[in-house]
Amino acid sequence: MFRLFISPEGADADMDPNGPEFAGSFSFFGQPHHQVPTTFTLPIDKTLDQMQDSGVLEPGAPIAFTLVIAGSGTVITSERTDAGQLQSVDVQVLSSS
Repeated sequence: MFRLFISPEGADADMDPNGPEFAGSFSFFGQPHHQVPTTFTLPIDKTLDQMQDSGVLEPGAPIAFTLVIAGSGTVITSERTDAGQLQSVDVQVLSSS
């Protein structure tokens, strides 16, 4: 399972899946048998609205994305310093078979 967190730029994300910075999660089902690009879309507008409403995030402020691979301790971060949007996160799954 992969968990996505959003935090203000320069701040450590609260990695609590019940916390205000949790944007959503996704996971693969079964054993991957071939290499095919896969896309997951997580809407983050509700999380951003809640963060702005609570004063945690100023409107227009840069944000950081943190992707956590649950159970592995692997953390992938990406900071956005412009008004753009996160286009993709590539995750490669390697099979031992």
